[in-house]
Amino acid sequence: TILSGVKNSCCQTRNLCCQTKNPYSMLSNQESILSHQDSILSNQESSLSNQKYMLSNQESLLSNQESMLSNQESMLSNQESIDQESNCQTKIPCCQTKNPCCQKQESMLSNQEFILSHQDSILSNQESLLSNQESILSNQESILSNQESMLSD
Repeated sequence: TILSGVKNSCCQTRNLCCQTKNPYSMLSNQESILSHQDSILSNQESSLSNQKYMLSNQESLLSNQESMLSNQESMLSNQESIDQESNCQTKIPCCQTKNPCCQKQESMLSNQEFILSHQDSILSNQESLLSNQESILSNQESILSNQESMLSD
């Protein structure tokens, strides 16, 4: 009790001005603020950890989609070579015949190429999104580090 021997000190009066300047009250408030900051920091660290986990899952998903795209491209290539070999059971190329079998295969190939081009675009957008999320995570880690250093000061 630093101020106990001092007469008319802030801690011994009901003066509102004194109460707000009371070192004990201020210290208690600062401790409460620090406790809340610790809690906020802990929540941010947990959020950051969850975001890293989510990012890892998205990277895995992206890898799977790239693999799927590669498989579809391979299927398309195989389909084209089958078409060239079989020509729908004729010796005439599909483009030179009205054979319904050939027309269906050409239409199917065209649709697959269209789907592949869209999947390429989607993958590209996902890669860009992942890159942005990694940048956000990096910024959050930096903010967290700054907050921890402020708390330790």
